[in-house]
Amino acid sequence: MTPDAPAPRPRQVTLAASLVMAGSLLLVASVFERLGDLRSVESRSAIQRFLEQPPGSDLGLGLESVLDLLRVVAMVGAALATAAAILGYHVLKRNRAARIGLAVLAVPLFLTGTTTGGFLAALVAGSIGMLWLQPARLWFSGQAPPAERPAPAPPPVTTAPGPRQDVSAAPPPWTGYGEYGGALPAPPPVGPARSQRPSAVVAACVITWVCCSTALLFGLLLVAVLVADADGLLEELHRQNPQLAQDASDATIRATAWSVAVVVVFWSTLSGILAVLAFRRVRWSAYALVASAGTVAVVCLAGSLASPVLAVPGVLATAAGVLLLQSSAHRWYARREDPTPQPWRPSP
Repeated sequence: MTPDAPAPRPRQVTLAASLVMAGSLLLVASVFERLGDLRSVESRSAIQRFLEQPPGSDLGLGLESVLDLLRVVAMVGAALATAAAILGYHVLKRNRAARIGLAVLAVPLFLTGTTTGGFLAALVAGSIGMLWLQPARLWFSGQAPPAERPAPAPPPVTTAPGPRQDVSAAPPPWTGYGEYGGALPAPPPVGPARSQRPSAVVAACVITWVCCSTALLFGLLLVAVLVADADGLLEELHRQNPQLAQDASDATIRATAWSVAVVVVFWSTLSGILAVLAFRRVRWSAYALVASAGTVAVVCLAGSLASPVLAVPGVLATAAGVLLLQSSAHRWYARREDPTPQPWRPSP
């Protein structure tokens, strides 16, 4: 392999991308098969038995509501699997954005896929994880894996001339001579020019990580409470707000709580990943993080009219977005990280 030739694709990347594409296509097929059997007598009986016993009876949902929910989840899983199959094809072409997109889809694809094909969903999620291990990471970063790097060429072997041969060894190549007759030093290594990360970017990422960790913790706690003691949560909500029972039914409150928990867990995880990419100087992730912070700021500041506690994450999200819009951050992302190296020339 010549220095300018691209590094060959590792077998690990080919295997992982092939498993992602094949598993996603099979998952889409299983979704449509599941949708066809969803309203069968066997499926309706199984769901009805689940709703008649805890923890199904604690959900407060009817048979038709569960069927509609399963249908929506299955369709979302099919859409995510289709996107994963397309991204898996682009991963074979060394598309870094496709690999990041697969990482974002891994968790929701696994969660939605468990309702139709748990094994296939786990296979796709595990294959996506393989794309972030060595030697795939080196290949996506533009480097050849250690096992595939070309070995240095051996020095030329010169044989001594025989008694009847008139052969002389070729002189070594001229490397130039310094001021006092010595050989010139080797050219300095040319590496990518990296500028210092602005403090505004660091502060914005730290704020995002702190807020996302806190939100993820609260989201997981809400999920745990809904699974373990949903009735106790409803009683506490009715005790704090007696008017709530007249405004919404228990089933609506449960569904709303589940929706809030899922959105908080997913959004905080996604924002944390975007902050990691923005910290590593990925320009598009900084723009996506600004959009995410702006959305959170609007939602939280609007919700602070009913609950003043939401003003804290709203202000922090606003601060993170403003920091990423600073001119220093913009110049840092706009500056090329890997300029074209200039050939070394010895000084006169």
